[in-house]
Amino acid sequence: MKKLLLSLFTLCVIASSIHAQAYLNWQRFTDGTAHSNDSAVALEVEGNNIMVGGNVFNTGTLNDIEIKNYDLDGNLLWTGGYASPLNDHLAEFSCDASIPSIYGVGNSDNGSYLIGLLIKMDMNGNLLWSKNYSGSYPGNTKFLDVKVAPNGNIIVVGECMLSLFLCDAITGSKQKWSHILIKE
Repeated sequence: MKKLLLSLFTLCVIASSIHAQAYLNWQRFTDGTAHSNDSAVALEVEGNNIMVGGNVFNTGTLNDIEIKNYDLDGNLLWTGGYASPLNDHLAEFSCDASIPSIYGVGNSDNGSYLIGLLIKMDMNGNLLWSKNYSGSYPGNTKFLDVKVAPNGNIIVVGECMLSLFLCDAITGSKQKWSHILIKE
């Protein structure tokens, strides 16, 4: 009787593990013209669309921001992005079909230090505008996340160098900025 129960238990475990396996349906790769340092950093799902955002390294414009939109079967619907003459990096993006807009944040290189970057795209990946923000101290400013409030305000958070050793946490809504000093 014990052998029969043990055999039934073993069969149940094997049967349940067979049904619990996950399978890869599709995968896609992005490769910039320089063929190095490409990365996907953010993912959004909106209805039947899967949007992946990241950074691609191109020979002419260095690091560029790229957002790709796929359907649920992995078919590429569109590619959009942002490229300045120097390095640009995407940290996060947010899309909302009810607005309908895509907002991305990260930073750009102005040749001396990093400046915060906010981009707006339509739901077809077309760049509508971009805005830069640099802190009061000529040092690195990075935007790390973005959300759209119910009233339509764009909220960004990030960090801004105050000096060589101090960093400000920043929260911004449209053109009003509040700074919260983080001390260690």
